[in-house]
Amino acid sequence: MATGRKRGKRKGDSYRPMGGVAGPLSLVTRAGREWSVRPIPGQSASKDYVCPFCERRIGAGTPHLVVWPNDEPAGMDQRRHWHTQCWGRYR
Repeated sequence: MATGRKRGKRKGDSYRPMGGVAGPLSLVTRAGREWSVRPIPGQSASKDYVCPFCERRIGAGTPHLVVWPNDEPAGMDQRRHWHTQCWGRYR
């Protein structure tokens, strides 16, 4: 029987589900750190975000990347949405 409890982030969890359909997860080393990188297709991008590299808007419906540090326990809490081109320029 269903309990009516919401799924998602609970206190102490480091996992938060991403809504919609996301692409495959990649591990990348940049700027001396290991990063998790996941592409978000346009049809799954339902909100606006601000890219941390160029500080410009990523509009809803725009394909982009979600990036977070993979080398620390709370890395998922630090995930940010990047323009694909901006992430390519980040060193």
